[in-house]
Amino acid sequence: MYRTLLEKTPDHAPALAFLSAHAFGRGEFEQSAAYARAAAELMPDDPMLAQNLGVALREVGRLDEARAALARAIRLQPDFATAQLHFGTVQEQLGDAESAIRAYARALQLEPQLERLGADAAAPAAMRGPVRRALAARRREHRALHDAILVELESRCGGSALERVSDFLRLFHGEAEPEYAHPLQKPDWQYFPGLEPRPFFEREEFAWIERLEAGWRGIRDELLAVLAGDAGIEPYVPGLERPPQLWRELSGSLDWSAFQLLKGGRPVGPNVARCPQSMAVIETLDLAAAPPHTPEAFFSILKPGTHIPPHFGLSNLKLAVHLALLIPASCGIRVGAETRHWEEGKCLIFDDSFEHEAWNRSAELRAVLIVEAWNPGLTGVEREAIGRIIAASESFNAKWQP
Repeated sequence: MYRTLLEKTPDHAPALAFLSAHAFGRGEFEQSAAYARAAAELMPDDPMLAQNLGVALREVGRLDEARAALARAIRLQPDFATAQLHFGTVQEQLGDAESAIRAYARALQLEPQLERLGADAAAPAAMRGPVRRALAARRREHRALHDAILVELESRCGGSALERVSDFLRLFHGEAEPEYAHPLQKPDWQYFPGLEPRPFFEREEFAWIERLEAGWRGIRDELLAVLAGDAGIEPYVPGLERPPQLWRELSGSLDWSAFQLLKGGRPVGPNVARCPQSMAVIETLDLAAAPPHTPEAFFSILKPGTHIPPHFGLSNLKLAVHLALLIPASCGIRVGAETRHWEEGKCLIFDDSFEHEAWNRSAELRAVLIVEAWNPGLTGVEREAIGRIIAASESFNAKWQP
């Protein structure tokens, strides 16, 4: 019917576009390109027709013409995700890897759901292939950023000093499976191999703990003022429409709440202004620094009768340091197979990559100040490497994610 229509009306662009798509589906790419070119010439301001022409030309190996057609589609509609994707494949085939990566990143920023097509056997091959190429390019770029950091540090410190970081990167990029050193240790995010698996650490292992404990009364006074005002206190577990089963009871609840001072390594302005003594102490501490993930510093508040269920923290790279501020009886924390209790004015230090849970079985509030310390098993160059690796990943994610 479309061919008959075209015989009577040769300049019927929708008929040309349909016949182009039909020929493409049959693998008749030269014919598809001819129909697509005719349709695009009739409607030069239609980005879809320009894209279809570019895809057909790519299939017959006319890459320079394909690039021009796809570039026109993008000029006509800059937020045209699939045109960006196809433009990236052509640029990659032409050897312009940098331009290809920019196009792939833009495509996945515009339409993150495209990523699913790479593993969807029902998706058209003309889409599945480019998506897979985009994802492969993304993996290569991410790895290359980290490899460059590793090479630089190895040239300065020697390869043996970075062996564990190399192993860490293989785990980070999914090139190997972690072999956890303890059955109750399974971090939710990243595992650094070769660190001694210890649920609890002792206060005496950290020289700066004394400075933190020395300021505990002033910190507690500021906490009490915060509790009296109530502003800035938020649920520790965000409210979600469909929270995971583990967090269903605490999702959006102030039964377990937090007052953030540092979040993702950055001060929380209004809160910091209310706690100058706390911040004066925190700023002197040797905390884990890998922005924008760490350091964190916040008051953790547990209402009477509240139980934090067993869960795992993000990583064994850093330790949770709890400065006990308000500790009624019948409060405790289990990390791995060991249970301990807070003592006001003292710190409790543990690796939260171990399964852990906490409870307040009293009739009063339990509150601690939580800060984060590097795992002392890390060397100085390993800490530097981790900080730079995480920062590079954040820049990378900002480029590739919406």
